[in-house]
Amino acid sequence: MLLSSMLSPSMHTHQMWRALAYLLGTAEPEQYHANKPAQLSKIPPHLGYQQRQANSYNPHIESPPDFSTFLLPAIRNLHLSLRDLGIRKISVSTTFSFISVITTPFPPSSAQFLEPALDTVVRPLLQFLRDTNSSFLVNLYPYNLYKIRSEIPIGFPLFQEHPFGFRDDLTTGVRYRNLFDMMVDAVISAMAVAGYENIPLIVTETGWPSFSTDPTEIDANPVYAELYLKGLLCHLRSGKGTPLRKEGVSETYIYELLDKQMRKGRNWGILYPNLTAKYKYIQFSGSYCRGFFDMLIMAVGQFLVFAFLRGNGSFSLL
Repeated sequence: MLLSSMLSPSMHTHQMWRALAYLLGTAEPEQYHANKPAQLSKIPPHLGYQQRQANSYNPHIESPPDFSTFLLPAIRNLHLSLRDLGIRKISVSTTFSFISVITTPFPPSSAQFLEPALDTVVRPLLQFLRDTNSSFLVNLYPYNLYKIRSEIPIGFPLFQEHPFGFRDDLTTGVRYRNLFDMMVDAVISAMAVAGYENIPLIVTETGWPSFSTDPTEIDANPVYAELYLKGLLCHLRSGKGTPLRKEGVSETYIYELLDKQMRKGRNWGILYPNLTAKYKYIQFSGSYCRGFFDMLIMAVGQFLVFAFLRGNGSFSLL
């Protein structure tokens, strides 16, 4: 179930299916219309049917007054409504932006949730998530943190191996080899400080821009975007997790499916607006990294969902 502004009315149903068929390796986009019945029959029948997460979308929770005071009551009402309908397999949560809600992320052991959001929103929500066996959802963009922390070398967020490409957390003695793991562990540390360290974590958005209309953003380019996506996919499929959580995040969702035609901003899509592939050397279906987890792919509007699940074959649609 997706309760999110990410759905775009400009993307028609046939476009979503064309993109999905391409990503699953069942057809090239231009072949889709000629082979529509055959290609749809190849899509795993469980895709789109097993929905396990309802996301009441609000990534920019900051200081009151804002809509945050209405958020937890809305989540509870949605949870109760699902129970009244006899639906008990769908958990309910909301999405936070890493930049908006985490303070002092370096080193990860020093990370905390920003006040006053911690006491007014985050801690009550964490209690709800623990009570209902739900996950904490966060949008996590290493690109954004790299832009505001000048001391971070470009190879660190791009998963590039280098003898000196690491950062140490002197408090915990942990060595980090990429920025993604540092940001994930910063969230885990912040939850631990709040008293809820064992709640599952889902990265609801991550990615790297391939273009920016701002000429100063030279790191928003297709070469770096491809390095990030390939490094992320290989890292997640390896099953190594993070230093503070060996099982890693439960699921990771890549933003986004299609580039937008815009006058100002950044492009994050893995497909051009005409549905042609942007990256030659990233296989979004199949396996080109060594790993143990199956990867399932689902296209929903402007949102590309990658669910890295652990052995049970189920699919989580946000």
